[in-house]
Amino acid sequence: MSDNPESVRVSSDNQATSGGRRLPSLFGGLVLGGTLAAMGGLFVYALLGLGFAKVLDADAWQRTPCTILKSGVKTERPTPHSPGLSHELEIEYEYEFGSSKYQSTRFQRMATRSAHLDKIEAIAERYPARSQAVCFVNPKNPSDAVLKKDTRSVAYTVWFPGLFVLGGVGIMLASVRRFLRSR
Repeated sequence: MSDNPESVRVSSDNQATSGGRRLPSLFGGLVLGGTLAAMGGLFVYALLGLGFAKVLDADAWQRTPCTILKSGVKTERPTPHSPGLSHELEIEYEYEFGSSKYQSTRFQRMATRSAHLDKIEAIAERYPARSQAVCFVNPKNPSDAVLKKDTRSVAYTVWFPGLFVLGGVGIMLASVRRFLRSR
């Protein structure tokens, strides 16, 4: 072995060291930090990139008059052993787009479901059968319509996975800085 303190040598416990510092702490910091940053980045992409893109896409949907055909609440037990009931809005409406008539059963993009019956009943009461309402129609696919657009709240949740990105990058930078100082 060389007496040069900058050379890499293997100690008796088979740990590679450089100048008295262990190399695994650098690699461990880079792996841990990189993993956290990648996980956070994937969540940011999934939340913002996919979810928010759908919300922005729906902004271009056209307001269209519609007639409510049916409105009510469907109550069921999600699984045989579920402790509570699930209540889902059942709504059907008709609208004309272009020169064609369409029907839809969607209130929002996702099913409107809750364990709280009063919340679903309140929505159903706002849209009684044979009443007029406004729906939003996808001009690219007129059979795709909703009565209520999704909120932009998905953008407000980006801070949480963003913390993983910042934390991961911070761990990686601290590991590199600590390694460089030990040389």
